Amino acid sequence: MSRLPNSATNGDGPISNGGSLRERVRQAAKRVESEIIIDALQHHRWNRRRAAEALNISYRSLMYKMKSCNLRDAAGVGLAPDETSANRGD
Repeated sequence: MSRLPNSATNGDGPISNGGSLRERVRQAAKRVESEIIIDALQHHRWNRRRAAEALNISYRSLMYKMKSCNLRDAAGVGLAPDETSANRGD
């Protein structure tokens, strides 16, 4: 008896979505890293220096990671449109 769910063995589940294990792990790690960065930025009101200090990385490293995760600023990722305009005072 297999321990895998039926969807994994019949080709319908997440295992059959394509891509190597290495690539899927890399994508998952990038997604988690992005979420952590967004949380830190939101907590520090998008003050990147303070967020970098909280994450215990250099400002330059944070900027690099933001670029690689396509995170630009408060108007970009992580805030709902109504929150974004409220923060700018529109």
